[in-house]
Amino acid sequence: MGTLVISYDDLNDASHQAKNLAEKLGDYANELEHKVCRKVNEYSGERTQILYDADGFMRKKLEKLQQKKIDFTTLSSNIKTFELNCKTADNNVARFIKTITGDFKKAYKIKENVITNFFNYIGVAIGNYSNRD
Repeated sequence: MGTLVISYDDLNDASHQAKNLAEKLGDYANELEHKVCRKVNEYSGERTQILYDADGFMRKKLEKLQQKKIDFTTLSSNIKTFELNCKTADNNVARFIKTITGDFKKAYKIKENVITNFFNYIGVAIGNYSNRD
């Protein structure tokens, strides 16, 4: 059986990076449209095939940039959804374990004390920390 380790911080960072990249792609597309496409369209001289080709190439470039923006926005959203699903699964597992642990303790009349809880907490924290890398 394999192990899946999920870092919520890394997922959050990846989601923000994808969102930021989408925004930068949108800004770049707007800049191209305003600085290049507009100037080509506002050219008052003779319209040659070169100008038509340049305009066509820029429109295709803008379409690709807009699609990439959509793709990265979708990626950001999907990563966030995955993160929320993982947190929900973690919470469900934690509740389930707490329930069956409580049932086990009741069935075998096991009582908790502060010292045992402290050492259990420290042991779990160390184990979880050492499994991060």
